[in-house]
Amino acid sequence: MIRVIICFFAITFSTLLYGQKEREVVIEGKAPFASNCKIRITTFSDYITWQPQETAVAKIDKNGDFKLSFKLKQISLVQISILRSKAEFFASPGYSYNFQIDMDSLGHQSFDPTQQNQYLKISAPEIDTNDINLKINHFNNRLDEILAPYAYDIMRYNDVTAFDSVCAQVAREFPVLYNPDNYYHSYIFYSLANIERIIYKKSPKKIYTRYLDNDHILYNNPAYMDFFNGFYDNYLYNSPRIKKSDLEQNINIEPNYNALFNAVGKDFLLVNERLREFVIIKNLGQFLGNEEFDAGNILKLLEHIETTTHFPDHKIFIFNIIQKYKKENFRLETPNFTFKTPKGSDFRFSKLNGKPVYVQVFRTDCPDCIREMKLIEELKKTYDEKIEFVSISVDYDITKFEKFPLSYPEFDWTFVHFNDQYSWMDYFEINSLPEYYLLSEDGNIMQRYAPAPTKGLSQYLQMHFYEEEDVPENPMFQQRN
Repeated sequence: MIRVIICFFAITFSTLLYGQKEREVVIEGKAPFASNCKIRITTFSDYITWQPQETAVAKIDKNGDFKLSFKLKQISLVQISILRSKAEFFASPGYSYNFQIDMDSLGHQSFDPTQQNQYLKISAPEIDTNDINLKINHFNNRLDEILAPYAYDIMRYNDVTAFDSVCAQVAREFPVLYNPDNYYHSYIFYSLANIERIIYKKSPKKIYTRYLDNDHILYNNPAYMDFFNGFYDNYLYNSPRIKKSDLEQNINIEPNYNALFNAVGKDFLLVNERLREFVIIKNLGQFLGNEEFDAGNILKLLEHIETTTHFPDHKIFIFNIIQKYKKENFRLETPNFTFKTPKGSDFRFSKLNGKPVYVQVFRTDCPDCIREMKLIEELKKTYDEKIEFVSISVDYDITKFEKFPLSYPEFDWTFVHFNDQYSWMDYFEINSLPEYYLLSEDGNIMQRYAPAPTKGLSQYLQMHFYEEEDVPENPMFQQRN
C-alpha cells in the first residue's frame, strides 16, 4: 500500500539528476520543538516487505538546527523521524533540502503519534514548482477530491461510468500517459490503474494488457507497486489457469523452480518472463505463511532464484523476504544492540548467553506495564534458574528510567534503557506497550510475540521450562522382591 506522505510546500534544490549512479542527498533545517533529539532517515529497499533501513542519523542541536546526508541511486520514498514522530517524502539523488519541521509537543512525546493521526509537519521557505513532492502531493490531494463523489459507486458497484468521469477530470488537470521513464507520470498512471483494477476485477486480461504487457517493472515507484501487489496478490494460488497439482508437485513434493516457472507460464497474465519471476517471488513469500506449503522448500526455491536470476532487482526482494521470515520464525540472529543500565553502563544481551531471555518493553508511565511486572516478579521466583527476565524502557527522558528502580525495588531482574536505538524498535517492530519477545540461549529470536504475563505466560513457562523435582516412588507401588 502507498504510504502516508506528509505534505510540505517547497524545497531548495541543486542539480536534478536521475541516473543510477549514487548521488548525495542533503537535508538540513530547523526543528525547534525537538532540540537535542536525534533526527533519522529511514529508507525501504523494496515495496513488498517494507523492511526499514536506517540510512542517516544526526543530532538536532540546542537551537533546533540539524543537517544530515546520505546517498541514493534513484528517487525513493524515505521516512524522516524524530523520536517516534514521522513523515514521508520522495528524495531525489543530487538534491539539497531545507526543511522547517514542526509538531504538536504533546503528540511528539507520545509513544506512537501515528495512532493519534499526528505526523511531522514539514515546510520549506522557497517554492520549487518542479519538485516531485509538490507535484505528487498536489495530485494526491486533487485525486481524493475528484474521487470523493464517485468512490461509493466504484467500490460498491464497479461503476465504469463513474470511473470514466474520474479519469476525464484527472486528465484535464494532469498528464495521464504511459511514460515509464518519468517518475511523476508513472505515479499518476498507476494510481488510476489501481482504481481501474477494482472496476475490472472480473476481466484481468483487460488490466494486464493496458498496464502490465510491457518491458518495464517500476520497482521503486510506490504507485506501480501498490497496483502490482493488489493485482498479483496470492495470484499463483487463486488463478483458475494455474493447477494446484503443479504447485503441489513443484513446491511441496519436489521443489523445482524451472518446472514451476514453466507451469505457471501457461497463464496468459504471466507470459512476460521477468514479470513472471517477480510474481513467483512475491507469491512464494506469501506462501511462507500458508500451512499448505512447505516452508523449507519455499526457502530453497527462493535461494535458487537468488543465485540464478538475470534481474538484479529481484535479489533485493528475495533477500528481504527471507530475512523477514527468519526473523519471525526463530532463525535469525539478533543484532547485538547496546542498552544502558540505570547507572549508565553498557548492557548487551550477549552477556546473558546460556539462558533464554524473556524481554518486556515498557515505559515508566504505562500502568499496564507496571501491573504485569508484578506478575513477572512472582514468575521469576519459580523460573529464575531456567530463564532470564529483562525489561527495556523506551522512555524518551532517560532520567525517568534512572529513577524507576528506586520506586520499585522489589523488581529485582535486569532493567535497561533502549539508549535511543530506534533501529532496535524498527527491527522488532515495537508498536504498542507493553510488548514481549523471547530470545533463545544463543541470542536468536525464539518467539517475537511471546505471551504476556496476563495472557498465558505462566502456562507457557510451565510447559517449556518447568521440571518437576524427582519424587520418591510411593512405597505402596514398589515391586516386591
